[in-house]
Amino acid sequence: MNQLLTEFGDIIVGRMGVPYREAGVSVIALIVDGTTDEIGALTGRLGQIQGVTVKSALTRYSHSHHGEARERTPGATATTTSE
Repeated sequence: MNQLLTEFGDIIVGRMGVPYREAGVSVIALIVDGTTDEIGALTGRLGQIQGVTVKSALTRYSHSHHGEARERTPGATATTTSE
């Protein structure tokens, strides 16, 4: 999973991991900022990992970067793995 997160590091704004020992799971929360295709690729690849469940929430905004208008989709993705 760490290798996959490194691959998508350019869209990951923040990451927090929480071991939830009482439930026997670990939760990783990601804050991402990318296109819907980029975020879809990340969540799709995470969801293919055995024992991983992915939930995501997205919002859309536009901003100008060096005069170029870009559609961006900031979101939060939580992955849960069984320990």
